[in-house]
Amino acid sequence: MRVRLTMTLFAMTVVMIARPVTAAEHHLYVAPILLYGSPQGGLFRFRLVDGIPSANPDLVYPTASGPSAIGPDGSLYAQNDAHLDHIDRFAPGSIRPESTLVVAPCNRDYLYGGMSGMAFDAAGDAYMAFSEGVSGLEPFNPRGCGEQTIAIYPPNAKRHTRALHVFSLPGSASEAGMRLAIGASGSLAVTDMDENAVRIYDDPMMQRRASRIFYGPKVQAPQGLAFDGPAHVVYVSMSGIVGQQEVAVFPDDAHGKVNPLRTLVDPGAQFFCGQVALFGPYLFVSDGGTSTVNVYRKVASGMVTPVASIALPFQPCGVAVD
Repeated sequence: MRVRLTMTLFAMTVVMIARPVTAAEHHLYVAPILLYGSPQGGLFRFRLVDGIPSANPDLVYPTASGPSAIGPDGSLYAQNDAHLDHIDRFAPGSIRPESTLVVAPCNRDYLYGGMSGMAFDAAGDAYMAFSEGVSGLEPFNPRGCGEQTIAIYPPNAKRHTRALHVFSLPGSASEAGMRLAIGASGSLAVTDMDENAVRIYDDPMMQRRASRIFYGPKVQAPQGLAFDGPAHVVYVSMSGIVGQQEVAVFPDDAHGKVNPLRTLVDPGAQFFCGQVALFGPYLFVSDGGTSTVNVYRKVASGMVTPVASIALPFQPCGVAVD
C-alpha cells in the first residue's frame, strides 16, 4: 500500500510517496558432509517464513560443502568440495564465488585433513578450524600447527592472506573435528571431542591456551555450539552415536565440571554431525544420521519433538542463518 502525503511549503506544494518497507529476508543454509571427492549435490539455502524454513531450497550452491558460516556483511563462506583447504565467499544471493581463501598457515609437510569449523566475530575476523590428516603425526611447524588447529584471518581475506594468529588444541584430532562459536563479548568457544569438553578463549587473538574449560555428563561427544547472547547461554549438541540425542544449555560463563540449566532430548533424532544455529525463538540442529534438519523452540526442555523438519537428499553437517 502506498500512502500519499501532501505538504504545503509557502507557495510550493511537495508531494511525497511513502513506499512500503519490505522486511529483510532471512535464510537457513544447510551444508552436506564432505565425502572426500564425492560431492553430495551442493549446499542448500531455504527461505525462512516466520522463522520456519520453507519445504524446498530457493538456492543451491553446487560447489560448496560444510563447514559454512555467514559473515557480518551477509556473505556465505563455505568449504569448496574439491579442495580441503579452500574457503569460497559468495555475495548474498549469488552462487558464484566472489573470492577464495586458501587456509594454509602450516608448513609444507602438514597434511590437511579438512576444515571442521568456521565462525566470524563482529569485526569480520574469520576463525577457521582444521585437523591434521594423519592422527598421531606431529610435524615440525614453528607456527604452532598441531592435530587440531585454529587459524584467525583478517576481514575479507582471500587467496594466500597470512593468518593473524594460529594456535592448536592439545590431544589428538577426532573424526568429527572442532566446532566454533563466537560469543557477544568476542570470546571463542571450541568443542573438544578428544576431551569431551568445551574450551573458551576470552581473547582468542592473543591466546594459545583456553581461559576456561567446561565439561560434565552432558558434554559427551559435543557436535555443535551456538551462543544466545541476550539469554547469556550456550547451546551444546551431543551426538546420538553415544546414545544421547540431546542439546544441553549452559550458562555462557560455565567452567569446570557443570550440569546444564536444561536439556532438549529428541528420541527420534541421532544428531550425528549435529551442528546448531539460532534464529528468533527457534533452534536448528543438523542431523546427518537421519538426513534432516530439525527445528525446535529454543526455550524447550525435556522430551521434545521438532516443530518442523526438512528432509534432505544428503547427510547435513552444518547449519547457518543470515
